[in-house]
Amino acid sequence: MNLNTKIRFIIAIIYSIASYVVLGSVTGIWYIKAGNESAWLVTIVGYFIYELLSVFYFVKPQDTLATSISTILLLVTLDTEGVSNNSIIIKNIGLILSLVALLTSIINIYLNKQDVYPRINRTTYVICQYIGSGKVLFFPVLLFCSIAYYNTNTVNYNAILWLNTFWVFVVLSQPLEVAFYLLNSHTKNSNLSLGKIIRIDNPNIVRIGLKEECSWMNNNYISKLADGKWIRIIPIAKQVQSDAILGTGIYCEFEEPIEKSLIKETSVGEIYQLDNKKTINEIVFNNETDGLEYVGYIIENSCINIVKIEVSTSIELEEGLILVIKQHNKKVYYQIIDGNTTEEIFQSNPKGKTIIKAYQLGMYTLEEGFRRYSWVPDMNTPVFLIKRENTEDVELSNNEIGFIPNTNIRINADFNDLVTYHCAILGVTGTGKTEFAFDIIRNNTYRNVKVICVDFTGDYKARLKDVSPTILGLNSLDCIELEKLIDDVETGAYGAPSEKKKFNSFLDKIKPNIIKQIDDYILSDTNLAIIELPEIATTRATLRITEMYLSNVFNWAKNNRNKKTIQIVLEEAHTIIPEKNMYTYDKVDTESVLSRLSQIALQGRKYGVGLMLISQRTALVSKTVLSQCNTFFTFNLIDKTSLEFLGNVYSNEHIESIKNLKKLQVLAFGKAVKSENPVIMEIPFDPSKKEASMKIGLEDEINNTENEME
Repeated sequence: MNLNTKIRFIIAIIYSIASYVVLGSVTGIWYIKAGNESAWLVTIVGYFIYELLSVFYFVKPQDTLATSISTILLLVTLDTEGVSNNSIIIKNIGLILSLVALLTSIINIYLNKQDVYPRINRTTYVICQYIGSGKVLFFPVLLFCSIAYYNTNTVNYNAILWLNTFWVFVVLSQPLEVAFYLLNSHTKNSNLSLGKIIRIDNPNIVRIGLKEECSWMNNNYISKLADGKWIRIIPIAKQVQSDAILGTGIYCEFEEPIEKSLIKETSVGEIYQLDNKKTINEIVFNNETDGLEYVGYIIENSCINIVKIEVSTSIELEEGLILVIKQHNKKVYYQIIDGNTTEEIFQSNPKGKTIIKAYQLGMYTLEEGFRRYSWVPDMNTPVFLIKRENTEDVELSNNEIGFIPNTNIRINADFNDLVTYHCAILGVTGTGKTEFAFDIIRNNTYRNVKVICVDFTGDYKARLKDVSPTILGLNSLDCIELEKLIDDVETGAYGAPSEKKKFNSFLDKIKPNIIKQIDDYILSDTNLAIIELPEIATTRATLRITEMYLSNVFNWAKNNRNKKTIQIVLEEAHTIIPEKNMYTYDKVDTESVLSRLSQIALQGRKYGVGLMLISQRTALVSKTVLSQCNTFFTFNLIDKTSLEFLGNVYSNEHIESIKNLKKLQVLAFGKAVKSENPVIMEIPFDPSKKEASMKIGLEDEINNTENEME
């Protein structure tokens, strides 16, 4: 039972007087004497003062230290001459308990200051809680005094019984505490104190020692601080200690007039229940509460870009969810990128905590996307989760490229920047990167961008047939002749001069046809072309022809500066523009393609030509070209080399989150994305796309089977 200090003091005085009366009644001695006769009275008065005035909600190690020293001094100074062996045993037991309490309290106080050995710290604290209790330490002293007094005086044997009965009755039944509690419960004041503030963490977190019957999490409370300010307390957490209940709440200045009756009856620091209940959402966001759920509050070591949040609810969370914080009347959004558990030793019981790490996205508008906010939120600022929404049927429109997971918040892109500033789509197989690329390609064709795809997989023609693509490439006879000429060069005499001459003559012969194909396509009404060379088996031939097509695309753009916007898409980019140390064969032809694409990457924007690289093997793609990309869409990746390169694009925290991305989730950042910070977004699931991809796979399997049979 939690009673205020004034009442506890009165109870301690009454119990002390009652003890004096009991002692005098059973012994007939009404004055204080030296020796064992008065030790009982001194000890029991000390117990009442300790229990009622020193220990309110829990036994601190410092309390145990002081009490154990007191009981040791009492026991050591007690005279054992002429007492029974049983009395001496009781005294020794008391000394052992007091010494154990003394030692554990010293160890606990030292470890707390050093902040080391948490298990030993916790164990010694629990020992302090139980052995350091006044009921334990004072009992051997009182028992010894009563027995020793009987043995050294010719008093009726009933004295022992009366003295110990009084002690047990007062300790176990607490008659005065019960009486005062019942008296208070029948007063006219309906707002009885339900606890007391024991700690304030600025600016707005309070820790409260609660009464056992307090229904903490389901109500609002009001309290008066020492400076006279009235506050409304909204519960956010509750923790059961060994012998107390501790509540944590967020408080704000009370916004309504205070009833006169409440002002008259209340004490500073006491908490009282309120009838007009409000949620944290209502306090912080007024009427904007439908789409928000309270999560926790900002803790130490937060910064402008990354905040740390202590979770104080049982709400289900996951990476990628969006949080919102109110800062200076502005909504600032953060995205969860990590979480961990930790432990805080709060008095006797450790408090397990979940800590969220969230990256700032900024302030949001549909037109401008996320704009960075330039300051860190205050400590203990409430944090809210954007409620989960059903996103199974999400459809994107206009410039939208994705949505925040489990929300209806859309992510926009500037498609002009997406083309002219180059972009990269990276991720392992099966994460959704190719379907995402198809969506961007379609969108660009609708915007009258001339898209040219280099595809050696054979999937683009089937998956983009709705755009009616133009197929670029050599005819069958030219493919056969090209492969034969390359074979002659590779198997000819030393240097193969005559073979190379024939090979170069062939290239000169087919060049006009390639130029014509490029000119006809760019000037046509079709906005998608796919370079396919399915009948060429050698890599060297494929690379050489690819270089010729891309060179002529770039030449057209230079000669017709900015008359058309052109985007070159490289599927499986690592096979076309590999890192230098990754190729040993076809070196001349590979370097030729790489040189041309490097030129496009460096100069293409001047002529309206952009690149889109798609690869599952980021580590193998030429960093010369990749580093020219201004926009990155990164699906799940796990290889170390790729992640090390992306460390130049994203923060370390985002690099860790890349490993955990789910299918169809992508980390987007760069010039074209309407977000000034990296953002985890999701691509809508389209069953028809899955069916189309499966159909391609099935057709390929049938074709392979037929070829084997032939």
